[in-house]
Amino acid sequence: MERSLAVIGVGNIANNHISGYLNNPNVELYAFCDINEERLKAKGAHHGVTRLYTSAEEMVNALPELDAVDVIYVMFSTPLICSSRGAITAFWIVSAEAPG
Repeated sequence: MERSLAVIGVGNIANNHISGYLNNPNVELYAFCDINEERLKAKGAHHGVTRLYTSAEEMVNALPELDAVDVIYVMFSTPLICSSRGAITAFWIVSAEAPG
């Protein structure tokens, strides 16, 4: 069963995550979200992802069909938005990485 996945934060660290997802036949890269619109559009074009958002809250509300969210290197408020605005009630799988 293929899972639809959104990646929040598509900077350099995201390349490692995205590479892994591309090698997993059970994952569809479904949407990207990043506050840097230029980087977001470039990453979307490179990977053929057309659902692009600059707001995590907008993405969460617009895509109830998502199965999973990978939150990469973002500020505290974005994971909070994901959990409080639908991720838990939608039974999403949420993965998070932050600077260590």
